[in-house]
Amino acid sequence: SLDSTNDVSEAFTDEVNIMEDPMIQLMLGGFALISIVLITLTLLSSKMDDAIEFVLEDFESTMKTYYKKRWVLIEEQLEDCKDEAERTEKLISIMEDMQRNEPALMERINRDMAE
Repeated sequence: SLDSTNDVSEAFTDEVNIMEDPMIQLMLGGFALISIVLITLTLLSSKMDDAIEFVLEDFESTMKTYYKKRWVLIEEQLEDCKDEAERTEKLISIMEDMQRNEPALMERINRDMAE
């Protein structure tokens, strides 16, 4: 009877180490890798958003300074935008159209933006 008491008490002192399980290690490693990738993508996306915002601000400032009449026409197209995100998307679209349809003008605008 004394031996069975020792067996029971020893059963509760066994250590369970889940980190030795290769499947758990693989899952944790995969989780860590996915987390790092997502954080990196978030940071890159944020930097790209900042760069796009900078270009749009520079474009707008250049247009207002050197191409006032043209800017008035662009502003009319931007009036319908409900929020800043829609305005940004619309302005990018306008710039792309100008690049496609008026490459010489966009080249001059780009030169003026660089000054």
